[in-house]
Amino acid sequence: MIFGKKNKETAAADLHEDEEKLSARESRLNKANRADEPDPARRRKRRLAANGTYAAAITSVILIGILIVNLIMQALPKTATVFDLTDTKLFSIGTTTENFLDTLTEPVTISILTETGQEDARITRLASQYAARSSMVTVEEIDVVSNPYFYRDYTDTAPALGSVIVHAGDKSKVIDYYTMYQYASAYSSSPDAFDGEGQLTAAVAYVTNKNTARVYYTTGHNEFELDAKMKDTLEKAGIEAEALNLRTTDIPEDCTALLAFAPRQDFTSDEAAKVSAYLADGGHALLVAAPSLWTGAETPKYDAILASYGVSANSGVVLEGDAYHYDTIPYLLIPDLSSAHAVTERLANQNVVVGLASGIDIKTPEDAAYTVQELLVTTESAYLKTSMNTSYEKEEGDQTGEFVLGASIAQTFSQDSEGSPDVELDSEGDTAEQSAEQTAQKETRILYFTTPTVFSSDALSTLLGQSVELSQGNMELFSSSLTYLTDQETVVSVPAKSMSVQRTTINSGMVTLLGNVFMFLIPAAVLAGGLFIFVRRRRR
Repeated sequence: MIFGKKNKETAAADLHEDEEKLSARESRLNKANRADEPDPARRRKRRLAANGTYAAAITSVILIGILIVNLIMQALPKTATVFDLTDTKLFSIGTTTENFLDTLTEPVTISILTETGQEDARITRLASQYAARSSMVTVEEIDVVSNPYFYRDYTDTAPALGSVIVHAGDKSKVIDYYTMYQYASAYSSSPDAFDGEGQLTAAVAYVTNKNTARVYYTTGHNEFELDAKMKDTLEKAGIEAEALNLRTTDIPEDCTALLAFAPRQDFTSDEAAKVSAYLADGGHALLVAAPSLWTGAETPKYDAILASYGVSANSGVVLEGDAYHYDTIPYLLIPDLSSAHAVTERLANQNVVVGLASGIDIKTPEDAAYTVQELLVTTESAYLKTSMNTSYEKEEGDQTGEFVLGASIAQTFSQDSEGSPDVELDSEGDTAEQSAEQTAQKETRILYFTTPTVFSSDALSTLLGQSVELSQGNMELFSSSLTYLTDQETVVSVPAKSMSVQRTTINSGMVTLLGNVFMFLIPAAVLAGGLFIFVRRRRR
C-alpha cells in the first residue's frame, strides 16, 4: 500500500516538473520572439533612415541630370537656348530675311566693331541669327582696341563703336551704329525703333548683288517728295537714286528705271518726248499721277505719255461703297490685288490703302503691241465723284462699278523690232520723233498709279491734314514694284521694329477679380492642401 502511494506521488511530481519545463521553454521562446521585434522608436528610426537613403539617391540622380542638361545646353548654339519674348521680335529675323538667306550662294562676313565689355547684345544676338540660318554667313567681333585699323580695308572714315561692316568678295557696306536705332524726335532720349534687321539684310543683299540698279526721279514739276520710308526702301534694296531734271539733261544710259512721282506741273513737249522715246526703247518707269480734283493739277503732256499706251486717268475720285473695302472714310480705299502679276502676286495677305485715287480708263486697240494688266481694283460697289463739294454718299448720276487704281503696261521687242508708242506726242504742233536702236530682246515696263498716297505717308498726311503712316502692305507694294522695274534678283526691304512696350489695359472689374484670386483664393487653396496632407500623415 505504501509502495503504491509512493508511485502516485512520484508520477505527480514528474508531471509537475514536465509542466514547469514546458512553461519555461515557452517563456524563453516568447522572450526570443520579443527580442526579434524592435520597439516603435527603433522602427521609426529605421523608416527615417530608409527614407533618407531614398531621398539622397533621388537628389543625386537629379543633380547628375541637371549637370548633364547644363553640359548639353552649353554645347548648343544660342539660337537654340535663347528665346525672343519681345512683342516685335527684336532679337529674331523675320520670314523675309530667312527666305533671302536661303538663296545665298557665296560667303558673307558680318564684322561687328566692338570693345570688350561694351558689346551691344541686341546687335550681336541678331547677327548670330543670320549665321544660324545660313552656312554662307559668318559673324565675327572685331576688338577696335587690339585692331583699330580694321575698317581701312572697307572705308576711309572710322565708324562709330558698335557699327557693322558686311563684306563679300570685293563689295562691302558699312552700317553705322546710330542708324540702327530710330528716335521719335530729335529730343527723344531713348530709341523708338530698332532697324538692325532691316539694315543687316539690306547690306547682305547689296554685297551679294552683282548688278547695281540706278533709279532717276524727275524734278522741276512740283512733284511730291519721296518720303523717308520710300528713300529707306530704295537704300535697303541697294538701289542708287538720283534726281533728274529733264529740261537740261537727257535720260542717262545707266538709268535702270525712271520715276515720275505725281507732278503737279506739266512736262514740256521736249521732256515728254524724252520719256516717250526712253520707254519705246525698252525703258522701265514708275509713273504716278496727282489727282486733279485734289491738287488742281493739269498735266496733258505728261498724261499723253500714258495715253500712247491706251491708259488714262478719269476726271474724279473713286469712293468705295463696300464697308470692308475702305478705311474709315469711303475715299480711303482698300482695293483687291491681282494675283496674276509679278508685282502683286505675293501680296495676297497684305492690305494696301489708297487715298483719293482716280480711276484708270483702259482702251487697248486690238492690234496693240503692248499689253495692259490691272493691279489694283475696287469692288463693284465703288462709285466716281466728279466733285468733292457734295456728300460722300453715292448719289444719282454717279458712275458705279469696278475701277482700276493701278495698272501695268508691258511690251517686248524682238532683236529686229523697234518700239514706238501707238499715239504720237504732238502737243503745240511739234511732232515728237520716236526711235529705238535695234537691240536684242528688250521689254518696256510701266507701272501706273493714280495717286501718290499709294506709296507716300507724307502725301496721305497732307490729304488728311494729320500725321499718319501707311500700312506695311503699301511699302511691300513699293518694294515689289522696284523689284519688277529694276530686274533685281532680290529686292529686300525689312521695316524697323518698334521698341515701345505694349501695355495691356484691364478694366476695374477685372482688377478686383484678379486681386481676390491672388490675395485670397490661391493662398486659401494652398493652406487647405497643406492641412489635408498634414491630417492624412497624422492618421498613418
